[in-house]
Order: sequence, then structure tokens, then C-alpha cells
Amino acid sequence: MFAVFALVALPVGAQGGEPAEVQSSEADPAEVEPAEVEPPDAGHAPEEFHPQHPPAGVSAAHTLHVGRFAMGYAYQHTRYKQLRDRRDRISAGQLLATTGYTTAPSALEIEQHDVTLMFSPAERVTLMATLPVFRKELVNESAGGRFVTRSSGIGDLKLTAIAQFMKHDYEITHVHLELGTPTGSFRESDLTPSGRTRLPYPMQLGTGVWHLAPGLSYEGNFWKYTWGGQARTLFRFAKNGSSYRPGNDYRVTGWLGRQWMDGVATSLRLEWQRWENVNGRDDTLDPTRSPLEDAMAQKGERLDLGFGLDLGIPYLESQTLEVEATLPLWEWLDGPQPSFDWRVRAGVRWAI
Repeated sequence: MFAVFALVALPVGAQGGEPAEVQSSEADPAEVEPAEVEPPDAGHAPEEFHPQHPPAGVSAAHTLHVGRFAMGYAYQHTRYKQLRDRRDRISAGQLLATTGYTTAPSALEIEQHDVTLMFSPAERVTLMATLPVFRKELVNESAGGRFVTRSSGIGDLKLTAIAQFMKHDYEITHVHLELGTPTGSFRESDLTPSGRTRLPYPMQLGTGVWHLAPGLSYEGNFWKYTWGGQARTLFRFAKNGSSYRPGNDYRVTGWLGRQWMDGVATSLRLEWQRWENVNGRDDTLDPTRSPLEDAMAQKGERLDLGFGLDLGIPYLESQTLEVEATLPLWEWLDGPQPSFDWRVRAGVRWAI
């Protein structure tokens, strides 16, 4: 099965240089300094030109020109397969045979649709809103056989302010602050062999709590190359109506990209991520039934490698198609938890 993501952020547009001033023909030739001409391959106008966007998996790394509006759509598919406890892989059958759990997750599929709107109300400031829509499917193994549970609907709406605070030659730095609003459901349930049951933490659509996610992005570019990095932390506050809050999240990523021809660029990206256990617990879940219902078995850490492709849409200069496929390089789970298998994200964005 193929999976996909998308990120919505727009590059700063290129601008041509101003024409050189024409010297009077009556001036003394000895006093006229020759105009400096930049070699055709020396680079680009450092103030405005970006040969490509950051990879599709990087968000909130660009500001728009003042008064500009942009929108985007992205589809992401993530697959988790088998189980991992610390560094060791285990099967669902092994988990049922060696522990007291009565249900073992064997596969998890998450489809995500992101709709994003961006607007720049002031110079070097951009506001962004992203609404995710999820469809999740979990395959479970038990002594009575296999069964599947599902959930679908909108997730937590994210509102982000991005500010450019440093721009020097070929380098740009942004800060951003994301506010997460509890618009997604955190009380999803589905039919199981035991009847309709509350779904475990990873199957919920929202968190039921507010969060703040500050971040810092850096990007450099020269000639056909782009490089950059981003660090962000996500802090959740208070507890939801089910007496818990998901753990905080920390991410650091870096990338290198190259433009091969007009409208075609590729990128390579590394991302490290760490997430914490659930704080509190949902009393309707049974931590002895499945590891996904155990609030103290949700922590983990992972290093991923992403391969990106950026395509300009012919005859539509304001539209861009981006795709990124991600694979795990290293993973540690304080589980047992479903192990990350792969993720694909693709998106398109429009500038107005």
C-alpha cells in the first residue's frame, strides 16, 4: 500500500535585478567606473531566490510576501507493522504467549488529509492554519482470532505564526509558534469481540488538550543547492475530559536539496523524534488488555531518513507538487508498540 504527506509552505519569489544607471556621454571616461556584472553561474539574487522548498515533511519554514495568500492540500499514509519492545522485534503471537495481554496489535495504518491556509498580514510575518482529517485502522490478534477496529474524522486544528528574524545573503532564519486546539475527538470507540469498546490512545483522532509548539528553522541556499534544519518542541497542557494528556514531543531535522533543472529538485532529510508517555490515564481503557491501552507503554524515540521530490507544475508557476518517502533508520520503543514501517507524504500548494 502506498502512503503520502504534505506540507504547505511557500518560497520567497525570485526578483530580477534593477537596470544599471546610464552614465552621461559627456562624462570623462577615466572617471566612469565600469558596472559590475555578475557571472551567469555565480549564483542568484541572495535576497529573494529559493531554488526549491524545504522537503514535504517540514512545516512552518517559510514566510510569504506581505499581502500574499496561499493554500495547500497534502495526503499522508503511515504504516506500522509488527511490534517492538525496546530494540527487539516481537510478533503478536509471541506477545500473547509470553505476557498477560489478551489482545495484541499487529498492524496500524493511518491516512491523513491536511488542508492548509496561509496569509501574510505584515512584512516578514505569516499566519497559517492547518486542519487534519484522519482515517485509522488497527489490526488486532487475540485468542479468539483477528479483528479490526477503525476511527475517522477531523483532528486538532493547528494555528501557527511564523516570523522571519534573520536574512543575510544566502541564509534565512525563522521562528514559529504553533497553537493546537482540541477540535478532534478523544473518545472514539468501535465494535470488538467484547462489544463496543473505547479505542486505545493511538487510535484517537484528537488529544482533547491545548498545546504550544515553538520552533526554529534555518535555511541556506546557493546556486542549485539548498540546506537547512529545524528544531521544535510540543508541550501539552492540563488534562482532557478523560483525565489524561498525551506526552510532549521533541523533533530535530536537517536536509540537503538540489535543483536538477527548472521545476525539478530532490532532497535528503534526517529527522530525530522523541515522544513521552501519556500523563494520567483513561479509566475506560484496560492496561492489561493491550499494550496500546497502557499509558506507561507509549514512550519512544526514532531516527528517520526521508527522500523528497519537488516538481513545479508546467504552465502554472504558482503551483508546486511535493512528495517525500520516509523510512526508519533506528527505533527504540518503551512498549511493546507497533513499529514504524514507512510513510509517504504528497501535497500540492497554490499561491495567490
